[in-house]
Amino acid sequence: MNQDRELPPYPPARNAWDYPPPPISRHWRWAPILAVALVAIVGTGLIVASVVIMGKDFPGIIEDDRIVSVIDRECDIMTETVKSMPIEGSATEQAKIVTDQNQAITNMLTEIRKLDDDVLKADPPTITWLDDWDSLISAREAYAEQLRDGYDTDFRIPRDLHGDRIYERMDLVWLSAPVCQVPEELLEPYPADVSAV
Repeated sequence: MNQDRELPPYPPARNAWDYPPPPISRHWRWAPILAVALVAIVGTGLIVASVVIMGKDFPGIIEDDRIVSVIDRECDIMTETVKSMPIEGSATEQAKIVTDQNQAITNMLTEIRKLDDDVLKADPPTITWLDDWDSLISAREAYAEQLRDGYDTDFRIPRDLHGDRIYERMDLVWLSAPVCQVPEELLEPYPADVSAV
């Protein structure tokens, strides 16, 4: 007779909500509050740091937009002009091409130096960068003069006080992408076809 009774499934179903929640230590109540406070402090610090960095002048970097935009424009013109004048012909003809390339650099520097002196001096690396271009022109002109005089000579790139070639620092004065790199044609003023010399 007892066997005819339907037995409940085993184990019997239980409602999870019938159990009391696990005990939580009182110390953990402060964790979310401390986490929020920490995030707020770090966030504020990052904002302050970015404002300070954005307003700070990086030593050795040309970053004034007024200067960079002019350099970008004039450097493109200079680079295209120099690339359109490959070194070729006799030593005298090569010397003339080197001088013509130098004139393209001079034109670029003249346009950049038309900026207000206060603007240029406010971003000091600009002055050194312009002076480096002047040094490169002088070295190239000395090389052209030796060609005109019939000397079989090599072009010597000016070096800084550390003994590094100046074009290395000239190419590294930009905050992000290079705005104006010294064209290779200016650093190796040799004829493409050596047999033409």
